[in-house]
Amino acid sequence: MAKGTDKRAHSHFDTIPIEDVPRGRKGKHHTFVFEIISDLERLPAGAALKVPFADFKGIRLANIRAALNRVTKSRRIDVNTSTDADALYIWRPKRS
Repeated sequence: MAKGTDKRAHSHFDTIPIEDVPRGRKGKHHTFVFEIISDLERLPAGAALKVPFADFKGIRLANIRAALNRVTKSRRIDVNTSTDADALYIWRPKRS
């Protein structure tokens, strides 16, 4: 780039004010994961949620697990998960 050339004149991307930048992660799986968390918070001791893969609405299992992990870590909720060929199982471990 030549001396004195304005770097902004050749921007490849739009510029917006910082206050217009969205905060937080609300991807396509946001609502789905918060439905799981809501059910998990009301889950009786000794029970697990069974979330059929058919309910995933095209979202990959790895993405659901990652989003679930982020939310439970931020809320300090201990959870265990398991899967079989048809569903994701989620439960809160027994407290010692």
